[in-house]
Amino acid sequence: DAQCQSGEKPGQERSVVNAEFSAWLWVLAVSLSLPPHGNGSIGNGLMSTAVKSPKGASPIADPARAAALQLLCRAEEENKPPDEMIEALDESASDLDRRDLRFIRQLVAGVTKWRLHLDWILRPHSKRPLQELTPTVRQVLRLALFQIRWLDRVPDRAAVHSAVELTKHFEHRGAASYVNAVLRNLMRAVDEISYPDP
Repeated sequence: DAQCQSGEKPGQERSVVNAEFSAWLWVLAVSLSLPPHGNGSIGNGLMSTAVKSPKGASPIADPARAAALQLLCRAEEENKPPDEMIEALDESASDLDRRDLRFIRQLVAGVTKWRLHLDWILRPHSKRPLQELTPTVRQVLRLALFQIRWLDRVPDRAAVHSAVELTKHFEHRGAASYVNAVLRNLMRAVDEISYPDP
């Protein structure tokens, strides 16, 4: 891996999803779902499939973060720049609250820009190599850590809770427990993180 970058943590405004557009965002999240791949799970199922909303699942409580998660997973799966998908999202969501779009763009762009930095921090706290996790679990961890480290106005507990709930929705409780454990361990050691020399 290339050396990670460090920097100041700028204050960022937490975007609140407008209730009027929640249903639309849920449709967006489902429409961006990836087709399943692989032959099933290994161990506790953390290596099962890419993001796909389960049949019969209730609407997700955090559709903006779900959309960001699926954009990141799809960009990784198809090896496409996330910017292309964000542009497509902007073009297809002319009626969407601009705050929600800004929040989705902020999450996707932030995780993409700081991916090596995020992975450096996550690696010691994950019992499994990050590359062996499902795209869902890997990107959920990155999303949560990006919010914890860079978005001052997102409470740490809110970032963790959202990550766990997203994982429950798209994966299963075992994977959600794993995400919770990794993030809780990381938060306990966040002040002791050391970085490589630039």
